[in-house]
Amino acid sequence: MKIKVYKPFWSYDVQKTEEWLSSMSEKGHELVEINRFTRYFIFRQGEQRKRLYKIGFDKMKQKSLSSFLTRNGWAMILQSGNWYVAANDKPSNEIESYPVRENIIKHNKKIMYLFGSIFIYLTVIVLSYLLIGLAISSSVQFGFVKSPLWIITFLYAGMGIMLWALSFYSITKIKGSNKRLLGESNYSLENNHSLENIYSQESRHKEESPSRDEIKRLRRSGEIVVKRRYAWTYEPDKLEKWLETMEEDGLSLYYVGKTGTTFYFKKGTPRKVSYCADYQNYVNEDYYTFHKEAGWKLIYFTSLNLQQWTLWSHEYSRDEKPPQLYSDKFHQLKHAKRVALTYSCLSILIVVVHLLQLEEYSQLLQAENFDISQMVQFLFSILVIFIFGSLTIRTWLYYRRIRSL
Repeated sequence: MKIKVYKPFWSYDVQKTEEWLSSMSEKGHELVEINRFTRYFIFRQGEQRKRLYKIGFDKMKQKSLSSFLTRNGWAMILQSGNWYVAANDKPSNEIESYPVRENIIKHNKKIMYLFGSIFIYLTVIVLSYLLIGLAISSSVQFGFVKSPLWIITFLYAGMGIMLWALSFYSITKIKGSNKRLLGESNYSLENNHSLENIYSQESRHKEESPSRDEIKRLRRSGEIVVKRRYAWTYEPDKLEKWLETMEEDGLSLYYVGKTGTTFYFKKGTPRKVSYCADYQNYVNEDYYTFHKEAGWKLIYFTSLNLQQWTLWSHEYSRDEKPPQLYSDKFHQLKHAKRVALTYSCLSILIVVVHLLQLEEYSQLLQAENFDISQMVQFLFSILVIFIFGSLTIRTWLYYRRIRSL
């Protein structure tokens, strides 16, 4: 007899899914198939036993596990697309190695980026329409006209609310799951780091950062200068050049605000400092350790999982060549392409939707059936297209500059 169990969001939290599979095994339900499209798990009745499950993701669609894992008792029991499930009948305290988690983290992050852009878009749209409504409410008389077509409006509104809720759920669920997987992968694999060390980077950085009172004191005494730099992530090479020029002018970067847009400089003597703004899809403790051992100082990193930006600095003498975080052209181009593609994907949905709205408005304009609210929305769509379009172009200009070096 086969049992089918529906698990729509099982891949968002594979650790919870693995625990559930182990509990099913103890009840005598043996996993035989996963349908990743319908999200059904299929079991057959078998022997009741304690079994440890691990879920993996590999685009290479491997047919077998590595010999290292096999020697530790792991066996692949099924594969569905890029996903696979491995099982081990040994007690957990006798298992020395586990399947890697990095690919699951990367895969889930892509899903989080998609839902993140949808969430931001829907939030911005709702807020903008609320603001437009408030702005024109004094000059426009709103009313409700009975029509059977309202059902379409309510249907779209319902779908929008459901999509917004799904996006919020997906982002929060994946963010928590990835954090646990990141800790687990660093703890259980080759690195031999403790779980506490995974999160110590953030706590250490907070300890090294000046307090708010200290910043206020320095501002009042005129010892620091505050500058703001918006949207630098779309052209990080210009930020690096700007910071290096500030250092040569005797303004040493002291602190970067939490949002990454406010830069605090201390007045001092001119220095030669190389800066690097680095964007990564996936970072772990080794990433920070490796660059610190190479002499780089961590200045700032984003705490949002949607963006993994870090800002590094490296002081050098005037008779030395400026140090570079990535000295070879291949990694520089790869980094620039990653930035351009990521921000293009985030912007393209917003630009396309507003282009479609412009087409609708242009038809109303030709029919001379334009009211003031539609005029405001028309101008708002043009503004949104201009902002997100120009930001996307800036990322590709950044890529072109790196390519021409």
